[in-house]
Amino acid sequence: MDLSHELFSSLAVSQDRKQNQFLNYPIVPNEIIDDKVSIRPKAILLPDNSSADDGEQHVTFLILQNKGKRDAVDVKVTLDRLGLSSKVQINETAGRSSGVYISQLKAAAKDSNEDVINIPMPIEAGKGILIPLFVTRHPYQSDDKQWDVISNIVYLPKILEISDTLNPSKQSRSIRQMKDPVRLESGVFGRG
Repeated sequence: MDLSHELFSSLAVSQDRKQNQFLNYPIVPNEIIDDKVSIRPKAILLPDNSSADDGEQHVTFLILQNKGKRDAVDVKVTLDRLGLSSKVQINETAGRSSGVYISQLKAAAKDSNEDVINIPMPIEAGKGILIPLFVTRHPYQSDDKQWDVISNIVYLPKILEISDTLNPSKQSRSIRQMKDPVRLESGVFGRG
């Protein structure tokens, strides 16, 4: 069994989810996205002297995709849950470590704790799920290396635990950091 864990970044809120196979995966609701697949209004921080029209709003997801031949069961994701009180501007420079966003978010966090998300259903072979991690705004005049985290909650995934229907022993893997963004289509960026 091979359960791929990729960070999927920057799904534009207004995008038609049928344009990309990943967007057809079910979303696990949390403090960022509700069960109607809408951003929770309380999840957004509007920074001082800014409005929602200052850039494109995006949601960053963790994609869990089962590339194995059997269903993945008892899937758990361990992550850091950060609380923010103001927007965090992320500046990535080409050639720098791709994990710069993690140190910037952790430095700005007013609180932090470890959390575990238990996936409520098996992930069938060839299928996947999306876990919302945070909401960003990309300024219209940006080169994709500058973006603002505007959600008051940020999830930073660390460890994936899985088992399958024939082998109940747990397998554990580290979840790697996002890479530099690659535009997949209008409003959709891959960072896997």
